[in-house]
Amino acid sequence: MDTNTIYTILNEARRTVLNQKDGLYNVILTISGGALILSITFLERFGINPKHLWVLKDSWIFLVVGIISNILMRYLFNEASIVDLNKQHFKLENPNQPIDEFFKKFKPEQKFIIPALFLFWVFWLSFIGGIILLLIFSFINT
Repeated sequence: MDTNTIYTILNEARRTVLNQKDGLYNVILTISGGALILSITFLERFGINPKHLWVLKDSWIFLVVGIISNILMRYLFNEASIVDLNKQHFKLENPNQPIDEFFKKFKPEQKFIIPALFLFWVFWLSFIGGIILLLIFSFINT
């Protein structure tokens, strides 16, 4: 297997994995954005002076942080895989090198992965926290 074939296979695999992950993250991003927009839109339904308005405002903050961290996380994961694939592509000296040796060297670029993993946890915690606070506000004011 030559270098270009390996590079093409890895690039296609990267695109497939990123597209599958992006599908899940797009759904959660849509839910976060929808919850934020709906809660702002229907704020008047809770009356002129809803109880514990701070809970609603905190849920908005959590949801906005979740949306921003989702976008940044996806960008960093994508950059990490592109940088690493490009590095590995140029590191192959022997076109007949066994594919398993190539995969042993294949690891994501650390300067992108560490912040992306941090943002992954920020994203999930803020999404869950924002939805929980929104539900609490709704139950308090109904």
